[in-house]
Amino acid sequence: MQDPQQISITDLRKLSDDLSVSASLTKMSVIAFALSIIIPLAWCLGRSIDIYHFKLVGAIFEIIWLPMFAILFALPVFSLVFWIKNKFNLQSLYLYSFIISLISILLIVTNK
Repeated sequence: MQDPQQISITDLRKLSDDLSVSASLTKMSVIAFALSIIIPLAWCLGRSIDIYHFKLVGAIFEIIWLPMFAILFALPVFSLVFWIKNKFNLQSLYLYSFIISLISILLIVTNK
């Protein structure tokens, strides 16, 4: 076992590699990724199902549609900024959140 005060440069590189992998899956990136999946699904579900058949479901949908719409358009910007802060890490969930959000916006805007 090494003395704690004698850490080699290779040990520091291994530690920084481990930290970069764990930093790519932060709590915020998981939330952004989950929102990028949940919001388009909820939006499509609201368009394909008669949500006003049950009054409670219709009321909940009416309450959350505006925040959902705002998050849908703010999420790609948020994801892009944090992906840039992660130094364009391809393992980051921000990248996939950004891609899913752009595709979702494209599908929602062009859907008639």
